[in-house]
Amino acid sequence: MTQPNNSILPSANSKLLGGSYIRRSVQVATQVAQDSDTVCQAGEEPVDFFIRARQYLQSKDQQGALVQLYRAIQLKPDFVEAIQLRGLVYYYLQRYDEAFVDLSSAIRFAPDIAELYALRGSLEMEQGNLSQAKNDLDAAIAIHPFYEAALLDRAALLSQQNMLNEAADDYSRVLTLNGNSLFAYVNRGIIFQQLKLYAAAIEDYSIAISQQPNLDVEIYLYRAQCWFEVKIYSNAILDADLVLTRQPDHELALYLRGLAFQSSDRLHEAFADYNECIRKNTPISAVYYHRALIYQAWNMHDDAYADYLTAIRINPQDTGSYNNLGVICLLAGRPRDALNYLNISVNFAPDVSSGFVNRGNAHSALGDYASSIADYTRAIELNPDDPDSYFNRATDFEQVGDFRSAVRDYTSTLRLTPSDINTLFARATALISLRRDDLALKDLQRCRVIGVNAPEINNLIREINERLSSQP
Repeated sequence: MTQPNNSILPSANSKLLGGSYIRRSVQVATQVAQDSDTVCQAGEEPVDFFIRARQYLQSKDQQGALVQLYRAIQLKPDFVEAIQLRGLVYYYLQRYDEAFVDLSSAIRFAPDIAELYALRGSLEMEQGNLSQAKNDLDAAIAIHPFYEAALLDRAALLSQQNMLNEAADDYSRVLTLNGNSLFAYVNRGIIFQQLKLYAAAIEDYSIAISQQPNLDVEIYLYRAQCWFEVKIYSNAILDADLVLTRQPDHELALYLRGLAFQSSDRLHEAFADYNECIRKNTPISAVYYHRALIYQAWNMHDDAYADYLTAIRINPQDTGSYNNLGVICLLAGRPRDALNYLNISVNFAPDVSSGFVNRGNAHSALGDYASSIADYTRAIELNPDDPDSYFNRATDFEQVGDFRSAVRDYTSTLRLTPSDINTLFARATALISLRRDDLALKDLQRCRVIGVNAPEINNLIREINERLSSQP
């Protein structure tokens, strides 16, 4: 049983288009004064220095602006707009402690201005003080419930804290205010993707792309991932093609398109994409893993073996590669080598049933039926709907003479695959060992009804009929 592995996909980055309010507020420093009711009076009034500071900022002289703001605040210590603007200038100069002091001072003078809390919250986010940042953003939103910038920042913060549903709610609130918010659509799409709500993610990405078709190629790649997850492989290929049209060397797009080709049974095209990734020295173990699967499908087991080894060199915990190396060794009649690989696979993935099935096969090939039965039992516990586990355990029960347990497991197999000829025939032979010729005959006759008239079946039917006819 070969283990699939489609888990190595490009991961969505919740910060892709986000960013703090302060970074988005490039124009705040030059607009605060424009929104003020103050006008210049004759003489050196605080507002004169404030307006002059704004002029310095327009000419990108931040140091000159700081001098003017300092004078304005000296003359009017509660000049909130000047304190706020100086805090922003400090931030741009990466003098974060002074920026924090000014914003806190502005809040003391004007505790009902939402923007001040939002700005300080953004600064705290930048410094990694997420708890304090959330408190400030909560305060800003409490004052102004539909403050778009604060909602966007809080959504980004909640996403960082893995509070994805709450973050999605904030982005949704933004979209009720501004249905054209590219930030909100993209970042909500990323959250939906992380929540595995792929259809909703596709819808958000598609709206964002319709608003701005030349959006970052990563958004097309994220949408391609979602198409892949909902098994609409043709659309995944189209989006990957769009990425590769703009960035021909985009290795993750090549890999994802290869996965979509492979899942569509277009193996030669998938093989070409994986080869191109490898030519570019893409350090992704899954590229080698999936090329190895194609080699196995083409019965090129030596090439598959080499690719699995390369995948393990890149990622020593690549469970699927260890598992499939074990399968190749079993096919090659090397059960001891298989057991070595499968022990590692089971240790890395103790909750994956296929590893136990394959290790059970290795134990069985070595004649260690107690161990094989234990592994099949564990596989059944992990995946009670896998007929192979019941069938394999049944054959090994027969090896140790436990025909009743064998019949029970063959019956479980038939419950999952009612018309499986091999299982019907195997149960018939186990029933014969239990001297239940009557029940064995029914299984063999079912084989005939299904349409199989193999010599082995006909011979057993003849033998049973002879025994039954000779009975008194």
